[in-house]
Amino acid sequence: MRHTNKNLIRAIIDNLPDDEKVKYENHFPKSLSEKFGKLEDPDKQFERAIAYVTGHGRVQSDKRAIVWFRRAALQGHVKAQFNLALMYWHGRGVELNTEKAVMWFSRAAQAGNAAAQSNLGYMYSTGTGVKENEREAVTWYLKAARQGHAVAQYNVALMFLHGDAVPQDPPAAAKWFASAAEQGHTLAQFQYATLLAEGLGVTQNNRDAGVWFCRAGANLSPVLQMKIGLRFYHGNGVDRNPHVAALWLCRAANAGCARAMFNLAMMKLAGDGVERSPDRAKQLLRDALAMGYSKAAKFLDWLDENPEWEKKFCAEMEEGD
Repeated sequence: MRHTNKNLIRAIIDNLPDDEKVKYENHFPKSLSEKFGKLEDPDKQFERAIAYVTGHGRVQSDKRAIVWFRRAALQGHVKAQFNLALMYWHGRGVELNTEKAVMWFSRAAQAGNAAAQSNLGYMYSTGTGVKENEREAVTWYLKAARQGHAVAQYNVALMFLHGDAVPQDPPAAAKWFASAAEQGHTLAQFQYATLLAEGLGVTQNNRDAGVWFCRAGANLSPVLQMKIGLRFYHGNGVDRNPHVAALWLCRAANAGCARAMFNLAMMKLAGDGVERSPDRAKQLLRDALAMGYSKAAKFLDWLDENPEWEKKFCAEMEEGD
């Protein structure tokens, strides 16, 4: 009979809303364990949930995973709380519910989970599932950042850079960008390189700026790759190097950046950092124009009417911003 009662109580609890489950657990943890015996090991419940999520050793089922994440989470399993929050956030195996995601991220964050702290910071920052509160956001970002969470370090660096909910503090921004950059966070690498190039919050250093721009570049958007190329072309905060500039502009152009096509065409016309090729330049200008970059039309007309202008086109290279 005791076994039947235990299963009945478990079934009842499993079908309660999460906030009610939490209240039940908080008010009656001892009486439950005393009356119905030990609950199943939460580590095993968590492992079972992961097996259902991944389909390793079990038929993949997000709905079944939710059941086991919830059971472990209600026993205080921090990783289960974090994963349950993710499932609610993304609507996997359950109806999307950002409020419940916040609730479970909060519980995991209070237990010291850095990823949950970072996500909670994001939700407060954006007003996702909770009232927007930049001060709460920076509090949770800082907790995660101090544990070495790269995304949190990047986000808290942005807040110090722009003075969002904290006093503007470029040196603090540089410190956190550097920490995230060292862990391979691409946007942090780009931002840290920018601070080094401009001497903002850190001693200006052309060489180190160039190194960090190049580390970040491969994983950046074509627009940011184009901006790196223009920095190297003009020597803007980095040592001038037209050859490196051409490499980044070529990469951005190949990825469909019209501005990169235009600027690479200027270099092709002048033979600066690349082999001079008016024909290739014209093709790049036509490609840029086809993508809506109207500035290219003027230079195509000039090339047709005034071939002698070709050598002067290096002066038309755009600035990076």
